[in-house]
Amino acid sequence: MTMDSSRRRRQEPAQERQRFERDHSAAGRESALLFVAALAVFVLVAAVSVRQATAPGSAIGVIEDGVAATTEVDLLLAQQLPALREQARKHPGEEAYALPGYPVEVFLTGEELLKLDQAAVRELLLRRSAHAVYDQGLKAFDRTGNQQVSFLSLQGQMDLVLGNLTSTRHSQAGVIALVAGLVFAGAAVGVLLLAEGHSGFRKLGLAVVAGTGFGLMLSGLAWFGAGLFGGNDPFVTDLRDIVRSLLGVPIRDYLVVLVAGLLASGLSPLAGMLVRLTGSPADTDATSEPADEPASVEDWEPGAPA
Repeated sequence: MTMDSSRRRRQEPAQERQRFERDHSAAGRESALLFVAALAVFVLVAAVSVRQATAPGSAIGVIEDGVAATTEVDLLLAQQLPALREQARKHPGEEAYALPGYPVEVFLTGEELLKLDQAAVRELLLRRSAHAVYDQGLKAFDRTGNQQVSFLSLQGQMDLVLGNLTSTRHSQAGVIALVAGLVFAGAAVGVLLLAEGHSGFRKLGLAVVAGTGFGLMLSGLAWFGAGLFGGNDPFVTDLRDIVRSLLGVPIRDYLVVLVAGLLASGLSPLAGMLVRLTGSPADTDATSEPADEPASVEDWEPGAPA
């Protein structure tokens, strides 16, 4: 007995150490998965926001405003539209007319020049320009192939914004959102398998809150910072309004997912409590019935009256 007890005492520290190492390893894997889940949520919401902002229905209107701010279309129409109309009257067979000095290569027909007023021509010109920029990016602004605009200039910053509202960015954002969604799903499954009870949902909710909270903070700072530039200059005001309208998309999306994460992390303990409360009477009945049956059998003796 003495040898067995001493052997057990020597084995207990080794078993405890192994158990601690297993628990520590599981906790480390769980922490890594939660970090991956938070990062994946941050990227996922950002990609979804970019996809929403670059969808044709949303991007075309923003591009129209940007083109109107950068091309001086009103001044060009006031100066060149009468001459274009006169040319269309003299040469009715020509189908395509370009507005002189306009940087985007779009065309108007002679019928459009003669039948539409200046406001309608302006609207048509901006709409076609917006579709050209959406399909081609900044190449649509370069009719000569040699146009160079400084990135530090206001024109360069506006072109940078418009150059990213394209169908290419829309497709790329969709791919990134899909990959980020799959990564989050894999991390979530791993967390749920490693966590005890219903704690996995609470931890995933907190990971979502962390990822979206970080994204909301960055988007909010960028939105606030956009308002610090410029003054009463119309070009700067247009640029500021466009940037702020675009940043409003991720701010809204991050806020919605943040609230969902808070609800998930707050309601998961309540769900576990309800499961325990509703399951306790059944557990009690299940444990009490087997205890009564053996007692009745042991007390019964052969030949005893029923």
